[in-house]
Amino acid sequence: MDSLLIFVIAIVFMGIPIHLHLKKLRKQSTHVSSGTGSTGAGIKVSLPTVSCSQCNTPVTKSAIFCSKCGTPLAMYDLKKAPIVDPNLPEDETAPLKPAIDVGSCIGCGSCVSVCPDNALALVNHKAVLPDPALCTGAAKCASVCPTGALVLVRLGSGRKVQVPFVQENFETNIPGLYIVGELGGMALIKHAVNEGRMVIDKLLGKIAPKEGVFDTIIVGAGPAGLSAALSAKKHNLNALTIEAEELASTIRKYPRNKFVMAEPLEIPLYGNLWVQDTSKEALLDVWKTIVQNTGVAIQEHTRCVNIVKQSDGHFAVKTDTDVFSAQTVILAVGKRGTPRKLGVPGEELSKVTYQLIDATEYHDTDVLIVGGGDSALEAAMALSNQGSNRVTMSYRKNSFAGAMARNREALDQAVAKKRIEVLYESNLVRITDTDVVLRLKDGSERTVPNRFTFLMLGGESPNEFLKQMGVDIVTRMLPVV
Repeated sequence: MDSLLIFVIAIVFMGIPIHLHLKKLRKQSTHVSSGTGSTGAGIKVSLPTVSCSQCNTPVTKSAIFCSKCGTPLAMYDLKKAPIVDPNLPEDETAPLKPAIDVGSCIGCGSCVSVCPDNALALVNHKAVLPDPALCTGAAKCASVCPTGALVLVRLGSGRKVQVPFVQENFETNIPGLYIVGELGGMALIKHAVNEGRMVIDKLLGKIAPKEGVFDTIIVGAGPAGLSAALSAKKHNLNALTIEAEELASTIRKYPRNKFVMAEPLEIPLYGNLWVQDTSKEALLDVWKTIVQNTGVAIQEHTRCVNIVKQSDGHFAVKTDTDVFSAQTVILAVGKRGTPRKLGVPGEELSKVTYQLIDATEYHDTDVLIVGGGDSALEAAMALSNQGSNRVTMSYRKNSFAGAMARNREALDQAVAKKRIEVLYESNLVRITDTDVVLRLKDGSERTVPNRFTFLMLGGESPNEFLKQMGVDIVTRMLPVV
């Protein structure tokens, strides 16, 4: 009996400190989740927090997603970046370091694999620079980044990006006028789709139906515009979606069989969509299926030429066929709609184009590709794969360092097999009905037989269109990550 009593007393005395210790641990855990923590010495510290731009929930600054609404926080990096003077001088003596736009980083790891300093790493499928001191500025990382998410900047500086002024709620400096997708700096399909859905969420409760006036007009039917259109239909908004060309024309302009990196997406009215590393045609089929299954209406071949905010607060959206009135406008036009031009003699000829739709249409003919990006390389290889075509590439630089590694390797193989001739450090001088004239590195000119000319020079930002409407164009400084 005495032994049992001693045992019970011992349990009580041992249990009290254990209970107190567990209580202390629970208290620390609560502090961490709410933005406070504790050092090993037991000193309480505050973890930096930010508010989720979508739902205002406090989250730790290092978080990838909002713990409440699941929004990727990187989507707002550009919108929250400080506005700077574009002519702000840089310290030319400062070493070069990688600046990574995590919103555009697809986590392919190309930069990590080529870094000779082992300075880069992948964390949560994003490239990071854990210890900047290890980086010697070798620059190989920037040359292999397929999305341009990684660039080199001077240490202590940042990455300057010229974009329309867009706030965290996607609204521009003009109340009621919103910008989503590529035009606002979000080039990735997954972010564009998310932004299209989220901008509609921002409109809910702010607008009331008015006779003869659309709740919103969505300009552009690419990934962001289609997502906005679907979300507007889901919430029974009186919306009109117009597209200058065809549905998802941005994707249509990719060279045939271009692989598009995408991730699981939540499509309004459709559900989760899993499309990964697929062809352009497959992605377009998915887009068509979504439109057919949901019944969302897209008014194609309708070009928006101007948008004016009127004295009654409504927008007059002028197209090439009509004028519509709307309470709000969502611009989702992207940057690829206006191809960059060279301005050389002969560029107006019908044989000159700025995109390759179907390489199989070209047989036993002379073609010239001008440009050094992935689209140019893929177009050249697609045309050379037809077997009988004679393909020449002209590029003003001495390498295709900005293109993806797999495209460069494929091009090297095609050149080795004499299926493609590449003229580095050359410039197109003029185009005629039967040939093109190129200025070579040594200053001489070379005439090349030509039937079709593809100018793959990327797109110009529609800044003039935006300025005409009164949208401010600003330069933002993204910090070095």
